[in-house]
Formats: sequence, structure tokens, C-alpha cells
Amino acid sequence: MTRSALFVSTALAALGFSTSAAWAQCAPDDPTPGQIVTCASDDTNGFEDDDAEPNLTVNINAGVTVSNDDGDALQLKGAANIVNNNGEIDGEDEGIQIEGANSVINNFSGASIAGEDNGVQIEGNGTVLTNAAGASIFGEDRGVEAEDASDVEIYNFGSIEGEDSDGVRAGPGAIIENNTGATITAGDDGVQIAGNGATVTNDGTISALVDQGADGSSEGITGDDDITLINNGTLEAHDDAFQTQLNANITNTGLIRSINNDGIDIDTGSIVNSGAIIAEGVEDGVDYDAGVDTASISTIDNQAGGLISGVVGVNVDADNDARQFITNAGTITGAGGTAIFLEEGEDSLTMLATGVINGVADLGADDDLLTIMGPQLAAVGGGNLFDGGADIDTIAFDEIASGDLISLTIASLASTLEFRNSDDTVSTLRFVNFEFFSFTDGVFAVEDFASAVPIPAAGLLFAGGLGFFGVARRRGLKA
Repeated sequence: MTRSALFVSTALAALGFSTSAAWAQCAPDDPTPGQIVTCASDDTNGFEDDDAEPNLTVNINAGVTVSNDDGDALQLKGAANIVNNNGEIDGEDEGIQIEGANSVINNFSGASIAGEDNGVQIEGNGTVLTNAAGASIFGEDRGVEAEDASDVEIYNFGSIEGEDSDGVRAGPGAIIENNTGATITAGDDGVQIAGNGATVTNDGTISALVDQGADGSSEGITGDDDITLINNGTLEAHDDAFQTQLNANITNTGLIRSINNDGIDIDTGSIVNSGAIIAEGVEDGVDYDAGVDTASISTIDNQAGGLISGVVGVNVDADNDARQFITNAGTITGAGGTAIFLEEGEDSLTMLATGVINGVADLGADDDLLTIMGPQLAAVGGGNLFDGGADIDTIAFDEIASGDLISLTIASLASTLEFRNSDDTVSTLRFVNFEFFSFTDGVFAVEDFASAVPIPAAGLLFAGGLGFFGVARRRGLKA
């Protein structure tokens, strides 16, 4: 059902409210397909369509309570049914249980749905739930349970709470939108996707802050593969704030915060960050798990103003030999002294002018690339060390030639290169374990520099650089 069709259906169904004001409880009790059922006064034994009739519209009027102390308050078994709630729905089991596909639930402002099990349980594929501003959905277990249905859509403008378990649990293909001012809170996971291929957009707040100790973990959003997150609000958790597996797709302009674990914990995926990704405890801002295809490439675009922070800002676990490509124009901080650790794999780090690295940037084993793009700060990355790690590693400059070098100090623990940017400002770069420099006029072996400098440390000054680099280029690699 399209959103426009949904709103038209809702508007037409609402016309039945005033014409049925004299009906008692929820009537008719035994509707035929396509009928309107109106709950005009309190109903204490709930409503159930025993014959699974399709295309019903059930209207609960304002001020009316539909309850059931021995089961579901409202149970609809047929397909393409519509629930319009302006009152209160309260079930001993579920508040609402929807079993038929392509159904619609509208919980209007001021209305509430509650269940001692789940607030809303959805078993019908393609069902659409809208929870308006000022409306609430509460479950003593889960707020919304839809793990056995696919392609469910949930639009939250109010509050959804799962007291002991998940705020929302949905199946594959789910679309979940938590809008500005809306909240999803949980005793376990804020949003759990039981399957692949879901999209969560958060402009409000998703919270899973309960410390479960040894009994479990409270994660903000968790799921399997191909999960997309667009976060412009606040996503916070006691454990991982976002935890999925392969092919995650994350765009963050807001706050992603973990109290005691990783901000983002994925196997592979893409992260675009202009907000803040923070691990406040003893874990990492972004963590890549082990055991993935070595050919896979994960990317981080940390844009200007973006912050990634943890004990290690960006960490790759042992036995992860895949590739990670990071572009940094923001700040990456490692409170434990290492801002970036990329383990094995042919990794890449690109530093833009505004990029800051607080801690060592360790590119790990295998053949890695550090790219210095455009004019830089006076101290590249804020002056911390860039470590190429084992194997053959290269520092590439996209705008300067060998003749733009001013000086070089070679040392076993940290070498320093001073160069002139394309805007005539001067920068210094601290590095270790890189084997080649790549400039606009060629690629040169670092050993050519080292061979001209006494060990353990000495300095070279270059007046234009042309004489020395003419020799070095012949000994190094051609561009």
C-alpha cells in the first residue's frame, strides 16, 4: 500500500466514527468482509475477527478502552485490515495482534497501545504501523514485535517502549523511521532486525541503556547483513550502539554513543560521518570483526566536523585480512594512544586538510597507502605518527612534487618530512615504516633518502630538491 493510499483509507474510515456513536462496545461482533467495526464504549473482552475477514476497518473512539485480561485486546486475522485507534488498547498478552498481510495500524495522538507481552505483534507481511506524536506503544516484553513478518513499515512520531526486551523487533526488508521528537526505548535492544536488508532512519532518540551484566547485552540497533542506518538524532546503548554483520551502510550526522562497548561494530560496510561516533568505555569507536572475505572493502568517510572516538578510534580485529579505506577530514581519537589500527590487508588512509588524528595511525601489515591530499595543517593530522606497518607501504602526495620538499629527518622510531603545500604553506609529517614516496613527478624509494643520511638519525635540507631527487628517482620506481 502506498503512503497516499494509506492516508486516504484512514480518512475515509474515520468518517464512520460519528455515525456509530450509539453502538455498544465493539460492533458488529461478527463483521463481514469490508465492514467498519466501531468501538464506541469500553470493551473488556477485546475484539477478535474469528473468521479472518479481510478489509475490515476497526475504529476505537477517543475516550474508549478496549481491553482483555485473558488474551489479546485486539486480534485481526484477515488481510488488508485497518485499525484506527483514538482511545486505549490494553491486552493481557498483546495489545494488538495483526496476522493478515498488508494491514494498517494508526495510533493517533493521545492514544495508547499496551500489552503485558508485546504492545503490537505483527505477523502479516507488508503491514504499516504509524504511531503519531503524542501517542504511545508499550510492551512489558517488546514494544513492537514483527520478526516473523517481512517488509513491515514502522513510522514513529511518539513513543515506543519494550520494558524487558526490544523496543522494536522486525524482520527482513523492514523500514523503520523514528522521527524528530520520537523515542524508542528498550530493556534489551532498541531496534533488532531478525534478518537481512532493513533500513532504519533515526531523527529522534533510540536508547538501550540497561546494564544487563552477564545476562546479555543492550544494543542500540542490531541485525544481520545489508542493514542501512541513517542517523540524524541520538542512538545510544550500554553495549554496541550499532552492531550488524556484512554490508552495513551507515550515514551519521547525529550522535552514536556506547557507554561500555563499541560505537559501531560491523564485519564490513560503509560509514559516512559528520556527527559523533563515541565509545565511552573500554572499546572502540568503530570496530571491524574478524572472519570476512579478504577481497571485501569497507570505507569510512569522516567528514569535516565528524568525530570518531574510543580506546581505539577505528580498530580492525585480529584475523581480519580484508581492506579498509578511510578518508579523514574530521577527528579520529584513540584514548589508549592508537587512533587507527587496520591490522592486515591492503588498507588506505587519506588525510584531508582539516583531518586530525589523536594517537598513532597504524595501517598494519600488507601493502598500505597513506595519501596526503591538498594543503595540510602545519603538522599533518595534528602531529601524531603515521605507521605503515610491515610489508611495502607508500606515502602519496596528490599536489606536490619532489621539488616541494624542504627537509627530511630520518630516524628508526619516527622520521619527519617537511614540505611546501600548493598554497605555499609549510607542513611536517611524522612517519615510520613506509618504503616509498609518491609525488606528482614520480615515485621514490625511502631507502634512497636513508642511504644519504647517517644512522641513527640525521637531517637533509633540500634547496629545490632537484639534484638529490634526480639520483633518487633513477634508483627508485618510475611514476
